[in-house]
Amino acid sequence: HYSNGAHLLKLPQERGTVLSSYFTKAYFIDGVILENGSGDSYRWKNMTESETSPNMAELKQVMAEEQQFLR
Repeated sequence: HYSNGAHLLKLPQERGTVLSSYFTKAYFIDGVILENGSGDSYRWKNMTESETSPNMAELKQVMAEEQQFLR
């Protein structure tokens, strides 16, 4: 994990995470994985179960935090 400048001890225990490699990335939010390239989303505990509506507010927050490292 990279620090985004926020006080780490004051952050919520569960929060969105960016999973990344040299090839692609995905967002992990509330037990849901949202693939960046394909736009597919599914549940972590049952990857055959499609998740049609990821938490958009959380996704926007994670993407805003991620932008700090992409400048």
